[in-house]
Amino acid sequence: MDIGARIREVREMIGMKAQDLGSQIGLDPSAMSNIELGKRSIKGDELTAIAKALGVSVLALLEGDSLLARLPVSPRTSSGVIMRGEVLDRLTGIAELHEILAEWETENFIHTFPVVDINEWLDQAPTLANWARGQLGYEATGNNHFVDLVRAIETDLAIDVLVEARADDNFAGASITDSEYSLIYVNAEQPITRALFTLAHELGHVLVQDGTFVVDQDLVANSNRERFANAFAAELLLPEEEIRALISGENPSALALCTLLAHYGTSYETLVYRLHNLRIIDAVGRDKLKKIGLRGLMSQIDDGDLEAQLFARIGRYPARHAPVPITKRAFSGYKKGIISSRPLASLLGVPPEIVTAAMELDAAAELEDAVGSKQLNRDSASDLYGGSPVEEIE
Repeated sequence: MDIGARIREVREMIGMKAQDLGSQIGLDPSAMSNIELGKRSIKGDELTAIAKALGVSVLALLEGDSLLARLPVSPRTSSGVIMRGEVLDRLTGIAELHEILAEWETENFIHTFPVVDINEWLDQAPTLANWARGQLGYEATGNNHFVDLVRAIETDLAIDVLVEARADDNFAGASITDSEYSLIYVNAEQPITRALFTLAHELGHVLVQDGTFVVDQDLVANSNRERFANAFAAELLLPEEEIRALISGENPSALALCTLLAHYGTSYETLVYRLHNLRIIDAVGRDKLKKIGLRGLMSQIDDGDLEAQLFARIGRYPARHAPVPITKRAFSGYKKGIISSRPLASLLGVPPEIVTAAMELDAAAELEDAVGSKQLNRDSASDLYGGSPVEEIE
């Protein structure tokens, strides 16, 4: 399919008229029609403007069989609202970077996971969670549960995880779920226990591999897709078999509940709903625990160490985390001259000047080793690698 036909196809997919598209980019109806019919060449700046007006990447128009062409033209949030804004731009930008790097790489990035039916979420979500737990080589417990799970997802499943703050966007998490490239995006503007469930929820979306963008403004189970992801996350973070082994009988004590929270590192709400869904507590017990709250529950125990462990989580938020697999690929691409410093700096969350300075000071290896192990920000990166703090590139 030539580029004009592809433009027309995408335009029709989103229900936009040719004359409206033309007016947005400053072309009269005749010129727009000739472009779509292949009778007029298209300039670079016009192509960029058309892609922006259509809400897609330029690569989605240039390469019909690319990852970006396969992803939805009008992606929607979990609530059904058409996606726009910085979150979609961030996802698209990273997908574009993958496409550029993959063209020069010999490695095959296709992911293969068990086939599931989300409409059978009640049975299949726990099955997939058990499979994932078997693949992830980490101890799913404690105050470091979030960090450990991030590292395990990237190391054992080769799925990128980006954690960064988006205070102006109303979303908990997002993901790219294509078999060629997958990414989990967790908003760091939420408590770490909430972020842990978001991380597991988005992993559930990715493992389904339905080839789309997902943006979860909340984690409400308003569809089988969301029910599947929630059930997956609950089983992954709070395995039924282990829970039942640790709790005997109905109406578990405050000490037992606090011990579970300390052991698994989940939020209080996640544990309460998990126990109710497993029928370990009834609806009355669930509502009673919700009313008591975490602090009320902690006031009922007499264990200083346990209380200190739980208090340590209150007010904690995730640190920024660059997606390690694609960032390391970007380092290689930068060294080979395939990409500039800008996309690499964007992944690291530092100004491009910091990347350039690191290369000039022969500190690239140190900077690359820091990926995934340090929280790089404007000040620390400048102190380590030289250069002056400038406006961050997102």
